[in-house]
Amino acid sequence: MATGVLAIMPSIYNLPLLLVLFIIRNTLMNMANPLLTSLINELAPREERGRVFGIWNMISSIPRAVGPSIGGYLMDTGYLDLPLYITSMLYAIAVVLFYVLLRGGVEGRVRVVHGT
Repeated sequence: MATGVLAIMPSIYNLPLLLVLFIIRNTLMNMANPLLTSLINELAPREERGRVFGIWNMISSIPRAVGPSIGGYLMDTGYLDLPLYITSMLYAIAVVLFYVLLRGGVEGRVRVVHGT
């Protein structure tokens, strides 16, 4: 839902409505973080969780370091909406890949030991 809201934001020219959509989108995006943390905790062995989270944070920080420069360049050249469309497209690809890779369910492939 957050990706859909992000995709329609460039076409909204009503500032109060756009601000509400921005808050809704950020809320929806942040709802996924506990789910991702839970998934990593289930998939990674207890002794490897620190390493997995470190690698995950490093890899996910690369786009946040490079993205603003690319977005700023595109906006500076007059493409104000293009960064939002590119971001929407990348998020949509990530959602589809997440579904394709995990559609069979994690529970069947992972033995969950309570108390770990």
